[in-house]
Amino acid sequence: MTQTSSEHELPDELIHELHEHLTPMASPWFEGLSHSLSFANKHNARFVFRQQPHLWSLTARAELRMYFEKHPLPPGWILGGDSRLMGQIVFINSEAGLNVDFLKENRRVHPGGIPPAGSSKSRRQRWATPATLFELDGIHHTRADQIDLHFAWDYGRDANEAVDLNTFQSRILHTTEAGQFGRPVGCNFFFNILPNGELHTTKRFDGDAAEEDFFLKRDTNDKQQ
Repeated sequence: MTQTSSEHELPDELIHELHEHLTPMASPWFEGLSHSLSFANKHNARFVFRQQPHLWSLTARAELRMYFEKHPLPPGWILGGDSRLMGQIVFINSEAGLNVDFLKENRRVHPGGIPPAGSSKSRRQRWATPATLFELDGIHHTRADQIDLHFAWDYGRDANEAVDLNTFQSRILHTTEAGQFGRPVGCNFFFNILPNGELHTTKRFDGDAAEEDFFLKRDTNDKQQ
């Protein structure tokens, strides 16, 4: 069940802190994802997306790692994760205490888009790790030393609700639970990544289908670098 109680809400000062740390990554993330989706379109042109959609996301993930191995990240950020584990990608800022993993959404399978953590203990811990820790009085809180976030993306859809490979959404979000299949995974904020290098903040996210989407029209067939 989506969790929206006050115990999961992030204080404004932490939202501002996260916005400050993540903003330098907004343009690199957007450009890197745009490039990688373009590469996936061209690399997989001989296949039919409806028959093998996994090829696109896996190709984009592999290309995104290569992109950031060639393009330096902003100061304080490094590229982590084990590519042998389904192409795992994690962006790490140790000084800021932030880990941001790369995640594919799927709104047709998962309400709200975000997949649950599944049975993996490490994934369940990352999905459910709080960003703030309450002190003994149960009222005041402190920032967690490490905050686990997700760089999540999905394709857009055309007027007929078919996947549009030239449109995508991307955002940075924080989950509050490991989640269950068939139910929205609880989140307490997300930043939509805009093409101008800005982050649009939404403090509450209930996984509602009516939630405003920021699907960004982008010709990923021509954005090859």
